[in-house]
Amino acid sequence: MNHKDDKSKKRTARAKVLTEIPATTDECDIRGYLYKLKDTKKDWEKFWIVIKDHVLYTYKASEDVAAIKTEPIVGFRVEPIRGS
Repeated sequence: MNHKDDKSKKRTARAKVLTEIPATTDECDIRGYLYKLKDTKKDWEKFWIVIKDHVLYTYKASEDVAAIKTEPIVGFRVEPIRGS
């Protein structure tokens, strides 16, 4: 393996590190549970989400420290559903 391959692996490893915003942060626009239909289209999967500064952070649980996925949501309007 040459030196170039080593740098490529390091870059890939760094890209997998996600922003660490605690799932329990009070400094956010919206936080709560989101149910997403699984690929099988038969079951729903429960995630904890936080929206802060036009970014959707997805967590496996509300106690997690680091998000498993982040997605920019600039240009979208997101509002919580109010119970009746």
